Amino acid sequence: MANMQRQLQPLADIADAFQKLNADATPDEIADAATEGIEKLAEVLASLEMTDRTSVRLIDRWKKTMAHLRSATNDNSTRVAQRLLEVNKGKSVPVTVETDQGQMICTPKVTVRRSEIQRDELTRAVERAASQAENRLDPTGTGELLDYDTAKVLLFQKCFRFEPRWTDLKKLGINDDEFCRKESSYSLDIKESQTL
Repeated sequence: MANMQRQLQPLADIADAFQKLNADATPDEIADAATEGIEKLAEVLASLEMTDRTSVRLIDRWKKTMAHLRSATNDNSTRVAQRLLEVNKGKSVPVTVETDQGQMICTPKVTVRRSEIQRDELTRAVERAASQAENRLDPTGTGELLDYDTAKVLLFQKCFRFEPRWTDLKKLGINDDEFCRKESSYSLDIKESQTL
């Protein structure tokens, strides 16, 4: 019984925090109360030992909630980062932001995503670059020129990420256990069943 009361106390605290909000509460005040509530609720959920039946019913809802939290995090991070970059003329430098809980150091960053990559044309551009003398210099510093094929392989290794294709390696008789450490993780795909 005492354990149950201890688990329910955060829920009472959350309800109390929301009841204390005035009808004219600002978005900042609502966000603070909601964030504190989310933190406490997450701690409660993490501490519960639920049945599989309940877990299966709730996992999809938790995923949707996490998606909303990710969206709020990304939207607000983007907005603040853009403002800080504008103030600093595009420079990614640390900025001290005064909050009601003290100073926070924020460093805005820009991430560039590329899509619709013309892989074949890009590959041919690297092959053309391999024929240029400055790109064929031996990387050991001897000053000698590498042959075209060697220079091309080195440029491809430098310019592209090569990820192992484990199925193809297995077909060659190469055992992945000899070249990596494997860890398994598990997930659960849940869909509502449909009545026929």
